[in-house]
Parts: sequence; C-alpha cells; structure tokens
Amino acid sequence: MAAIQELEIDAILVGSRLATDYGFRNIWVETDSLLVIQVISSQIKCPWRKKQALYNIHCLMSKIDHWKITHVWREANRGADFLSKIDCPIKGGNIPVHLLPQARLDIAEEDFSGTLYPRMK
Repeated sequence: MAAIQELEIDAILVGSRLATDYGFRNIWVETDSLLVIQVISSQIKCPWRKKQALYNIHCLMSKIDHWKITHVWREANRGADFLSKIDCPIKGGNIPVHLLPQARLDIAEEDFSGTLYPRMK
C-alpha cells in the first residue's frame, strides 16, 4: 500500500471522528482509492502500520446507524483533491473557510448541488 492510500485511511479516520462528534447518524464516505475501500471493507488485508487506524474507523462506524463507503472518480473528487495539496495553516485542525480561494468554494458549492462531472480519458 502506497503512502497516499495510508494518508487516505487517516483522512477517513479524521472524517469519521468529526461525523460522530457532530452526532451524524448516516454517513457516506467517498474515496477515489479502490484499494482503501477494499481495506476498510476487509476484502484485503490492512498493512500493519494502519491496523490501529482501521480498528478506530470500525469502532467509530459501529456507533453510526448506517454508513457506506464507495468509489468516486477523481474528477468528482476535485474538492478533496485540492485540499490534499494545500498547506493548512492549522496542522491537525479544520481549514478556515475564509482562507480558501473562491474557485475552491465554487467546487464545494457544485459538489453540494450534485453537479455531474465528465470523466476525462
């Protein structure tokens, strides 16, 4: 498993913690990593370095009424792709929305409204 997939597992763990902290009862996780989906769904073995994170994800999800994890193409994951590449001024914290460029806020609005994105080849 590459480092990028290990970071994706960490991101899903952080998102799961936030969701349970805010009391969400239904969670739908989308990732552009099929490998991460297979690890979280126990279809393939988890690397030993991520076993604790995977255990924590499963513990958090056991507190949720309904959750699922699905694959989304990178084109439909533009917001997450952007966030993964910026240097957050607050390490380990939330990114202050007012620091995001308008183009990124537009992506968030498009995602929220259900905009369909074409798959580029």
